[in-house]
Amino acid sequence: MLLSSRSSWLTPLAQRCAGGGPVTEVRIGKDETLDAALRRFKRQVKRSGILTDAKRHEHYEKPSQKRRRRAARRNKRH
Repeated sequence: MLLSSRSSWLTPLAQRCAGGGPVTEVRIGKDETLDAALRRFKRQVKRSGILTDAKRHEHYEKPSQKRRRRAARRNKRH
């Protein structure tokens, strides 16, 4: 069995990294439970940033709002 995440909304960079295939996949071992595989899959999805990217693209963000958000993030870092 194979758990994978594939979506059409992925950024071009993510699509290039994935080679057009699934971005995250987990192969379930012989003695592994589905729950354990699902936990591994969720962890990999979280680490890859797929959910963060999806939330960011959920609604249109005006260019001025993007600049404001990026400026706030830069100021927060320094």
